[in-house]
Amino acid sequence: MGGYDFIFIDGDHKFDGVFIDFYFSDLLLEKNGYIMFHDTWMRGIILTVSWIKKNRKDYKHIKTPLRNIALFKKEGVDNRDWMHFNEFSTSKSRIKHGLISWFNKPGGGFIKNTLIKIKDFVK
Repeated sequence: MGGYDFIFIDGDHKFDGVFIDFYFSDLLLEKNGYIMFHDTWMRGIILTVSWIKKNRKDYKHIKTPLRNIALFKKEGVDNRDWMHFNEFSTSKSRIKHGLISWFNKPGGGFIKNTLIKIKDFVK
């Protein structure tokens, strides 16, 4: 049922939307095809990428020099049994999400404003 060699996912950034995009993209993707995710700093994309790494052994994560991109190659077929599930959320991902959310809230304080200035200076 394939048809595509490359699919780029950059739409709904909520977990359920990204996960559904991946699910249907997988059905359309040919073996040896690629799926690329954008905005990998966002929680929905982080969790979907983590789920693929932990649960889909038919996908190989391809490292890229771009920090905001995740790339996977489909190398086989999904042969998981109907009871298969591996946990994919980590303490590190929850802490990272908390920090990103905190930085994106309006307002702040001395510590937040100082960290933002340091981040901008380092760029």
